[in-house]
Amino acid sequence: MPTQVTQITPPAAEILGKIQELTPQEQEVIINQLTVTEHFQGPLPAPKHLRQYNEIVPGAAERIIVMAEKEQEHRHSSEDLDLSAAIKQVTRGQWMAFILAIVFAGIAVWLTLSGFEVAGSVVFGSTIVGIVTAFIVGNKKTKDSNR
Repeated sequence: MPTQVTQITPPAAEILGKIQELTPQEQEVIINQLTVTEHFQGPLPAPKHLRQYNEIVPGAAERIIVMAEKEQEHRHSSEDLDLSAAIKQVTRGQWMAFILAIVFAGIAVWLTLSGFEVAGSVVFGSTIVGIVTAFIVGNKKTKDSNR
């Protein structure tokens, strides 16, 4: 359905006048080469297109808007689930690391009290070094991924 232009700018009027001076065959060639390009970005079509949809199928505009709202709601809930799962995974990892650190510290204390001071010191030292390294490397990865 062609759009009717109600206001013509002076340069467009000048071009239109020149086109009207041409033969019908030349006018057809020029008209076939003219292209109108519209660009619209977003979750919904432009309002004039929604009106046109409504003219073709009554109620189509509302259905399109409802569809966009449902899609946005779905996207937000999916992002919420992803974020929640990531938080749970990090929390679970921290608790497991804490439990392992307590277990190895307990083994180190037991070894030291049982007369194996060197073994106890090695287990305790390696546990502390592992924890510190994990926090440093983990923080470094987090900072790199946030950039």
